[in-house]
Amino acid sequence: MTATNQMLLGVVAATSIEGQIFTKAIPRQERYILCISGVGADNARHAANELIRKGASRLLSFGFAGALDPECNAGTIVIPNTVITQGNKSFNLTSEWRDAITSRSRDSINFKTGVLLETRTIAMNPKEKQQLLNSYSADYVDMESGALAAVALQAEIPYLVLRAISDEASDTLPGFVNHFAQPGYDWKNIPIHVLKHPSNLRYLPKLVHNFRLARNNLTRVIRLTGSIFCP
Repeated sequence: MTATNQMLLGVVAATSIEGQIFTKAIPRQERYILCISGVGADNARHAANELIRKGASRLLSFGFAGALDPECNAGTIVIPNTVITQGNKSFNLTSEWRDAITSRSRDSINFKTGVLLETRTIAMNPKEKQQLLNSYSADYVDMESGALAAVALQAEIPYLVLRAISDEASDTLPGFVNHFAQPGYDWKNIPIHVLKHPSNLRYLPKLVHNFRLARNNLTRVIRLTGSIFCP
């Protein structure tokens, strides 16, 4: 069925890797518009406005998130009730949409709700994550969802965050992860960064393991609930 403006979904993913998870799970792209925004709030805001200009009547923030809650494991699917920012803005998400997704797949997917914090920089290690937990009492972090929520609120359209935990509160990320936030970063450069900083190698097995868990669970939940996202 061809999407109309009344049901057209706008999906914002920060990176191409995250975007590909969605497109592989729902390959019929006439049912939604996907925008690879780049990392960070400014990029996400621009992407959301562009999607609305193209006719999107709902917005989805999709991809990976980091855990601040020590009990939140890699691969956990996060559909927060609330998104907050480091600028002390707070947004409540569309509960009916969230409830429909969790009820459809709760028997096979481990969901968590709670509070997601949009940060200005990547939380690289347990110390930084603990500081954010202490300061904001949030459960998870990303770098885009607050900006998307603000655009959706202004446009008066439904908005949801669907993310999977790719790093736990106790995880240290390799230094090259900071390069992900740079516009136009070429993922093929990762081996070069690893060779230049071999101490990062010790973090890679856990990073790869967590990535696979997050990717696989995002794929599962989208396949289970695709008709809710894209009627």
